[in-house]
Amino acid sequence: MRRLPIRRSQLVGTNGPGSLIVSPEGETAIIGALDYWFTKEAEQEKNRVEFEIFEPRLKGFLGVKKLYMPPDYRRAHEDVTNANLTIPLLRFPLWHYCPFCKDMYELDYKVETARKFCETCNNQRYLKQVPFIIVCKKGHISDFPWREWVHNNDRTECNGILKLNTNGGSTLDSWSVKCSCGDARSLKGITSNRKNNLGASVLSEELNIDNRRFTCSGHKAWCADEKEGCDENPVAILRNSINVYLPQKVNIISLPGEKNQNVDILLDYLKRQTSVLSIIEGQSTFEEKVKVLYDAVQVNIKVSREDCEKTILYMFGDVSTESKEESTSLMNLRDKEFEKLQYSIDEPYLKVQEEWIDTREDAAVYAGNYKRFFKRINRVTKLRETTALAGFKRLNQIEEGSTEKFDYDYNLIYQKKVPDNEKWLPAYSVFGEGIFIQFNLNEIQEWEGKEEVQEYYKNYLKRISGMRHFMPEIIENPRNLMMHTLSHLIIEEIANTSGYSMASIRERLFVNENQAAILIYTSAGDVEGTFGGLVRLGRKEKFFHLIDKAFANSQWCSSDPVCTELGITKGQGLHNANGAACYNCAHLPETSCEVGNMYLDRRLISDATYGFFDL
Repeated sequence: MRRLPIRRSQLVGTNGPGSLIVSPEGETAIIGALDYWFTKEAEQEKNRVEFEIFEPRLKGFLGVKKLYMPPDYRRAHEDVTNANLTIPLLRFPLWHYCPFCKDMYELDYKVETARKFCETCNNQRYLKQVPFIIVCKKGHISDFPWREWVHNNDRTECNGILKLNTNGGSTLDSWSVKCSCGDARSLKGITSNRKNNLGASVLSEELNIDNRRFTCSGHKAWCADEKEGCDENPVAILRNSINVYLPQKVNIISLPGEKNQNVDILLDYLKRQTSVLSIIEGQSTFEEKVKVLYDAVQVNIKVSREDCEKTILYMFGDVSTESKEESTSLMNLRDKEFEKLQYSIDEPYLKVQEEWIDTREDAAVYAGNYKRFFKRINRVTKLRETTALAGFKRLNQIEEGSTEKFDYDYNLIYQKKVPDNEKWLPAYSVFGEGIFIQFNLNEIQEWEGKEEVQEYYKNYLKRISGMRHFMPEIIENPRNLMMHTLSHLIIEEIANTSGYSMASIRERLFVNENQAAILIYTSAGDVEGTFGGLVRLGRKEKFFHLIDKAFANSQWCSSDPVCTELGITKGQGLHNANGAACYNCAHLPETSCEVGNMYLDRRLISDATYGFFDL
């Protein structure tokens, strides 16, 4: 494939390893594995230092040695380091067809152009890629088995010329494949699963005429010809479908040391002394890590051993087995963020200003009837968010029939199995601003204790039982759905008045047992921060007007009474995980919501019986 420009943020998201990208000419390619993101000249660690992102909390959580920004392309020139670095692109799918005679050809993944001599047309033609590919839930992706399908046999030896025909209809019935041997077959059903056999696809059950099950080939097309064993049932899918690639990303807010100036000094030291950091990362126990750091800084920095222990705890957490098992939750990663955002901070990467606190004398002047529902409003005038790509899914981000926690499979984005001490993940950092909103926990607990609320929520949990949850903590109590829905409604109002588009504003939920807060922020700025339109709306003179509008919007949807009635009876949205919430009232762009526009219900905000805000 020819070279294509692409943003770094896309490479740590929708266009990560294993994803499909389309050129301006309409040709599709697949992004190569991480093994090939740096050329041989840049394989040495010293050449990658300029791409490294120093974010110890995120590295510790993900269990990787390094976080690197995707390499940018630089033309070779005197004094230019890391020149000519590119991200590998491989042609995919490999099957093409002539737009004139419909003959099918299988090209090599290294071919840069689809221009080929067509024997039937007796002329040079630009071939088109076939629209269908096959994927499985384990992340594999491969070409549709055209020969096998048309011959009803996955062991066919026929090498006849294939033709891909369509009569212009809008269904799969209008597509068919024909072989020069005379066999022909419609593509009807290739994208379907059996209703009476969860997990089995029409493709796997009907490809063979003798009903022999057809399974996934285990092909990792982003690793060229790499294959591995797989017994999943593959499903055909349009190559431009949104669920071909679902990135698994983890993001955190950069924090200063634990209110300890010496910890910040040590963190800054390790950011500069990468050789010391590498030695620390190579140690297996907490005590060994502390000893290496303490010995390294004795000459130049006057700090205590306790400061070194706090620094290692901040970077890696407790490295014991028990604590590692407890820290696998995304919410546990945010505990420190919650602690920091409650108070004033003035650090290079995080600046927080206290704006409104419920205990101040003038609190009711600005908040009015909303005073008892909130505890604190802080304006975050500057923050740094770091996002890492930890893997990807295909078909479904969240699967039915499973209650397992969200997990990451690093092996998918590598071709070869990488030792733990060599693992790295692509990441990028951006700066932004936000508003931190903390609710009154006493009011929330009193509301959750109401019999009507408990009964309503019990019915909701019964409806979504059996599904897998991206963020399991969010369904533990009604408050989280209420806060999540209010967050969406506030973002809609902010987008109308701040100058930021809705897609550039995001939410961050703090939903552990003793937390009840949300951070609404934008990460669309540069190293100096953003223009301040969002934080200005966090001023106490303006913020509660936003709350008032959000509350009003929660009472009515343009799709009512349908939206509300669906929320009460059977739910709506993906897996019916939403109550009274739809595209017309509470859904946000994909980039804004943490959990895919699920776990929303307007009734928990303003309903006369179940609503938190009983105004």
